[in-house]
Amino acid sequence: MESDIQQQVISVIDRYNSPSLLKKGVAVTLNTEINKELHLSLPMSETLMRGYFDAFLIDSSNYNHELYFRQESKSALLFSSSNRRANHWDLEMERVRPLYVYMLVRSARAKRWLYDIHFLIEQLK
Repeated sequence: MESDIQQQVISVIDRYNSPSLLKKGVAVTLNTEINKELHLSLPMSETLMRGYFDAFLIDSSNYNHELYFRQESKSALLFSSSNRRANHWDLEMERVRPLYVYMLVRSARAKRWLYDIHFLIEQLK
């Protein structure tokens, strides 16, 4: 049963991991950092997480999408060199919390999002 949930979560994520002209697919494991390695657009990341919460009947009231995914500033990216675009992407990713596959698996088992409340407690310390 444990590995079934893990495989089901990975299967949901893999739907958004397909290679295209602009990106290649990655091998999804428990330690895959979804918000960094899959290079999802903000709308695609929202669709992935909504689909995940619905598929596993997870209480998402503690989930805050902006902690894990940020909207890119298109005007800043359009008028910058490719090096600056890469640096901008790196800076954006430093500002977001990592979102690992294992977090989705653990939350699916618990039927509620387990991680944002812990982040808030850390911030209060």
